[in-house]
Amino acid sequence: MTKLVLDDVASGYNLTKINSNFDRITTEFDKVLYRANPEGEPNSMSNNLDMNGFDILNVGEIDASDMSIDGIPIVDFINAALQEPVDPEQVALRRRTFTAISDGTTSFTLVHPYNGPVEGMIVTRNGVLQEPSTFSMSGFNTFIINDPLAIGDIVEVIYFNTAVGIEGPQGPQGEQGEQGIQGPQGIQGDPGPQGQEGSAGPAGPIGPQGIQGIQGEQGEGIPIAGSIDQVLSKIDGTDFNTYWRSLGTASVSDTGTSGAVVPLLSTANSWSSKQTFDNYTQIGNIGPAVKTKKLTTTLSVTPDTLVLIAHNVDATKIISINALCFSTWGAFNNRFPPGDDRAVPASLYYLSFDADYVVLTTGNGSTSTNILGQNAIIWIVYEE
Repeated sequence: MTKLVLDDVASGYNLTKINSNFDRITTEFDKVLYRANPEGEPNSMSNNLDMNGFDILNVGEIDASDMSIDGIPIVDFINAALQEPVDPEQVALRRRTFTAISDGTTSFTLVHPYNGPVEGMIVTRNGVLQEPSTFSMSGFNTFIINDPLAIGDIVEVIYFNTAVGIEGPQGPQGEQGEQGIQGPQGIQGDPGPQGQEGSAGPAGPIGPQGIQGIQGEQGEGIPIAGSIDQVLSKIDGTDFNTYWRSLGTASVSDTGTSGAVVPLLSTANSWSSKQTFDNYTQIGNIGPAVKTKKLTTTLSVTPDTLVLIAHNVDATKIISINALCFSTWGAFNNRFPPGDDRAVPASLYYLSFDADYVVLTTGNGSTSTNILGQNAIIWIVYEE
C-alpha cells in the first residue's frame, strides 16, 4: 500500500481537492530523510532504520552510545581481543548445558575450569542471549547467574579453556619407601569445650541432729478481756497493737480506729455534712441515674446575637437544661430564666443546645437591653 493517498480529480477544475493534495504532499515530505537537507530543517530519524541486510558504504566517523555484533556488545569483543593470546592448539571449545530442577537456583559447576573474563563467555537462558553483567564466576569452576532460575530453566554456557587430553589409565603403584624420621612433637592444642554436666548422684545419709538452739523470747498473745460478739482488730501499723472491737448493730456500722459509726443507708438518716458521689446517682427504683453540670458564660453585647458554650456531654443523654441570667433592670441585680421579658422588661434571651454546644441568643431590638453583656449560669441534668 502506498504511504501517500491523493484524492482523484475526476474532471473539470476542483481547486479544493488540488490544494488538499498539495497539503498532503507537503506533510509527507516532512517525514522524508533527505540526501541533501535544506539548511536549518530537521533531518533526524524518529524510529529505527532497517537496512534489510544491506551494507552502509563509505562511512567516515561513527558516533554511537553502543554497538552490538550478533547481540554481543562490541566492547566485549574488544576486551576479549586485548587478552593475552593463547596458542590455538592449547585451547578447546567447551559447552555446558544446565537444567534447573528447583526454583531459586543461582549457580552450578563447570566441568572444565575457566579463568578468563566473563565477556569471553557466550551464555543463553532458555535460548535468549544474556549480557555479561547478568552472570559471574566464583573461582574457576562455579558459574553464578544473578537472576534466580525457575524450575525447568535451561542455561547454556560456551567458552574456551586450555585443552586437556583424555585422562589415561592409572599406572601401577610404586614400592613403598623407607619410613622417614619422626618429626618433632607439635604444639599442644587448645583445651576442648567443657562436657555436659553429669546427672546428680544419690543422696548421702542423713547427718546427726544438731544441738537445740536457745529458746526465743515469748511473743505477745491475744489481749485479755473482750466480750461476746467482739472481734480482734489492729489499731495501727505497730506489731501486736490490737484491741477488741464491737460488731455493728442493725442501725449502725462501726468504722475507723475510734469506733465511730456511719448510718445504714437502708434506714432514715439525717446528713449534717455534704455527701459527694463520684458516679451517677439514682433516686428510686424507676428513676434514671443522673449527673449534673454547671456552666458559666457572658451574653453577647449585641441584640439578636448568639454565644456558644461547649457542654462536653452526650446530647442524647441530656434530660433537662436551664439558665439564669443577670439583668440590670430594677433596683437589684436580679437573675431571670430565658424566653420571657414580661416580668423583667428588656431582658429577653433564648436557650437551645445541639450535639456540641449550649446556645444563648439575645433578643432582637430593645427586648434585651438590660441583659446585654451580662453573666449567665447554665445547669444541665443528664442520664447515664
